[in-house]
Amino acid sequence: MDEALPDQVYGALVALNGETWLLPNAAIADVLAFDNVELNTGSPDWLFGFVDWRDRRLPLVAAEGLLGLPIPERMPRARLLVINTVTDQVQAGQYVLVAQGYPQLVTVNERAVQQDWTDGLPERANTAARVRIGTNTALIPDLDRIEGKIASALVRVEASTLDPVELPALLS
Repeated sequence: MDEALPDQVYGALVALNGETWLLPNAAIADVLAFDNVELNTGSPDWLFGFVDWRDRRLPLVAAEGLLGLPIPERMPRARLLVINTVTDQVQAGQYVLVAQGYPQLVTVNERAVQQDWTDGLPERANTAARVRIGTNTALIPDLDRIEGKIASALVRVEASTLDPVELPALLS
């Protein structure tokens, strides 16, 4: 049975430092103040640390680092977006993204969104497409690839925090 696709979906424009992401509105589970963050001093540099949310510890990610952009200093309007995963690669089922303000809700339909790489801007890592929506240019992130990078980074972070005597048990 063929189900008709909806004529429009709801999206969210997420302001980053130097770029904007277009995400499905359903991808955003919650918007939080930039509080109670456990900072990570390891690598990769885009994995800021962890946030406790609803009795769970979620990885905190700087999207700019995933795009190959410099990671900004925290801005006063920064917000934390709890993002629902689209794959099962991140065990928690969610991760937290630093945004430079609240997401802007938009209605997305075929007429409103056009793919656009013609503006001379460079392609960005971990991006599925660049689109024009109204007067805004936004990136559609490759969430599958991003979640794979987060999962790999979490394995490395967890392995580096284990005592050496625990590593053989982990590897067996």
